[in-house]
Amino acid sequence: MENLSYELDNLLSDNKIKELKNKLDSIVDKNFDNAKILNLCKNYYEKIGDINSTIKIMNLLIRINSTDTALIKELANYYQLTGNYKMFEKSILKCIRLKPDESDYYLLLEDYYKSLNDDKKLIQLYNEAVKNTHDKIFSLKLKELINETPATTHHETGETLSDIHMIDFINLFEGLENIYARQWVQTNGKAGYLPVREPFTLKVLKRHLSGSITAGIYPIRNGKVKFVAFDLDVKKFAQNLYSNNDEYKNEVLSKMQNTINKILNILKEY
Repeated sequence: MENLSYELDNLLSDNKIKELKNKLDSIVDKNFDNAKILNLCKNYYEKIGDINSTIKIMNLLIRINSTDTALIKELANYYQLTGNYKMFEKSILKCIRLKPDESDYYLLLEDYYKSLNDDKKLIQLYNEAVKNTHDKIFSLKLKELINETPATTHHETGETLSDIHMIDFINLFEGLENIYARQWVQTNGKAGYLPVREPFTLKVLKRHLSGSITAGIYPIRNGKVKFVAFDLDVKKFAQNLYSNNDEYKNEVLSKMQNTINKILNILKEY
């Protein structure tokens, strides 16, 4: 084992990636049922960035130990990374079958089902989570989903957006077609975005504005950036003042328009 590691290290340090991969492939073919050697090969495949071979090794390791939920979850992450979401779902469901009381597995699937806008699967998932984990957060999520009313969307200021306003919003902030991004957040605080290969619809926008999901678009169309957006964090008292004081509201709008004009003048030079 040590001699093998030494040989592989030498190939890696000499940047002989093709020779290293060929060596690893031959080792795997001869030792497909040896967990120690397969784990060693997995580490080297990961070092050279060979994701497909890493996935193949992990599947062999799971055949040897089919109840290793940590390995199955790691494999699911690789499937997600490569866009194989069906296998990602299948792997996480297997983790749930093996450890039904672990909340994290349900949260991973929650993000995926939300990205599909599949409320039916979400309700089934929440019901299973409530039954198996006894985690109160899933009861709240289930109640929120069932009681969700997507007909109108309310701002924090109490204003209501009509469907016409929201369609105008979609047309104004258009980006890549048939794809948008959905945020996922785990219980440990880790977060990121998952590409969803479907149109950014009115239903998606309503769920985003209501706070049910966090979605984003890729602001590119025909190889050009479609728009520039600024994220402004406004304190609550200022929001209330803006909504209830016309003089303050007009002052804010005037200053914003002046700033926008300055930005437009800069952009005209490009």
